[in-house]
Amino acid sequence: AGAEVDFIISGLKPVPLEVKGTSLKGVKISKSLRSFLHSYKPEKAYCLNLAFKGKHIIGETNVLFLTPAELLSKKIL
Repeated sequence: AGAEVDFIISGLKPVPLEVKGTSLKGVKISKSLRSFLHSYKPEKAYCLNLAFKGKHIIGETNVLFLTPAELLSKKIL
């Protein structure tokens, strides 16, 4: 099987959403998400996890790390 991103939020531009069922301790970006970022160059991407909050820039993309509570409380698009 090839690389895959968990969810794509559709709109004018695709926004990838990677879901981790663990508590990340820092920036950790999967090969599949990196591949998506390289191919499609979205303005932003999200990595949902249980604890880590922050952001990291890869190329032209702002990767935002959110917890489920943050995701539910914010308008992300």
